Amino acid sequence: MNMISSLQVVETLKYLTNNETSLRNSMHVIDVWQNRQYDMRFGKPVSACPTCQTQQYPALKALAKDEEVVLCGRNTVQIHHVSKLDLGEWEQRLKKVATVQRTPFLLRAKPNDEIDFVIFPDGRVLVQGTENVYFGQDGIRPLYWFLI
Repeated sequence: MNMISSLQVVETLKYLTNNETSLRNSMHVIDVWQNRQYDMRFGKPVSACPTCQTQQYPALKALAKDEEVVLCGRNTVQIHHVSKLDLGEWEQRLKKVATVQRTPFLLRAKPNDEIDFVIFPDGRVLVQGTENVYFGQDGIRPLYWFLI
């Protein structure tokens, strides 16, 4: 925790002292389990992205709505059609058609080599492996509705 706090304080001090050229401009990831560290660089702002251009965060809206949101630069689509999902129930259902891995916080389902579903109890589902809502011939919607 001391290391994380130190990194955060140093970046904050750089910002507060107008030393912006020294800012990291990436997300520093520390995987203590695997004893690895790496930086995830941020891409350039995308002109059609509401988050990049107007500081709106549609993916963080609390209520489920009938829409898919592309998470800019993450090769992921977030789907939030329902308000609650029981991870235990979905683990039992999905293990028949996908490789599943469950934690107390999420359920990861891998139906094929190209796509991962990350399912959260609040109803959000991240479809990793595409930024295209219309993935494949009919889009990701049929695969989502087939699995979820």
